[in-house]
Amino acid sequence: MYTRRSGWGRSGREGRGGRGGHQHSRRMFNKLVKDGNASFDLRDVQPFLEGMSSFDSKPELLTILSDNRNHGALRLHDCLSMISGPRCVENILTPILSNILVKETARPLHKARRNMVINVIYSTPGLMEFLASEWTDDLERSTGDTIRLVCEFLVESSLSIVDARSSNEVKTIAERLRTTKLCDDDLVHRLCAIVQLDKEVGATQALAAIEKDQAPTVACWGSDLRPPGGRHDNDHSNFRDISLVPTQDELSYRGRSWLPLASGENAFISDPEQRLLDKNF
Repeated sequence: MYTRRSGWGRSGREGRGGRGGHQHSRRMFNKLVKDGNASFDLRDVQPFLEGMSSFDSKPELLTILSDNRNHGALRLHDCLSMISGPRCVENILTPILSNILVKETARPLHKARRNMVINVIYSTPGLMEFLASEWTDDLERSTGDTIRLVCEFLVESSLSIVDARSSNEVKTIAERLRTTKLCDDDLVHRLCAIVQLDKEVGATQALAAIEKDQAPTVACWGSDLRPPGGRHDNDHSNFRDISLVPTQDELSYRGRSWLPLASGENAFISDPEQRLLDKNF
């Protein structure tokens, strides 16, 4: 577990003595980000985090971290790789997310860079596995801010990253958050809906309807009671994963297409909002 050092958890202004500490943190941050050959160990985590917090403009921070000429992705991975226990989520992941997931960076002009940085964090080797196991096992000890930030991070990841939407780790965390009720219900509900946590229940019900009555009395022409997913390489159960450009496999497919009925009798998504999105898109 990360050892608490003097000034840990404070801003650069408070922890290192006024404006001089602020400038020192920024210099250390710039050195680590600009120099890919610079060594990075446990002692560099706090200066790096303080350097992130020293930016009054978070879009400027996103620009530096996402610039391919810099080594922002490398340093984020280096920093997150120091997580060794649930407490480290509070000390390392929370400060990073609190500098990225702010209203200022959610504006359309900055959304692409924000998604790039979120992708970097999500792709940190071992991070999602750790959150889904050790962190969720000790979830009650986490602060409300940390739980909210992690949930918001997973929502943003699932909206922008295909792998996140189908990740077992993300679904495990979502289920744990829903069960413990330690996070805002609306935020957890949105996460569960995006990753279609309850999709399997609806799909089972749809398949049961087929077994109960083989005659297509419910389906209209061109429809099918068999839920979507797996008929060809562009047949995904989550509409967000479907490519707008048809694939060769899709063009050559000769089976029946699945169409949602207005009556909802062949619905396979339990959440009404997500079912409406799936129907329209």
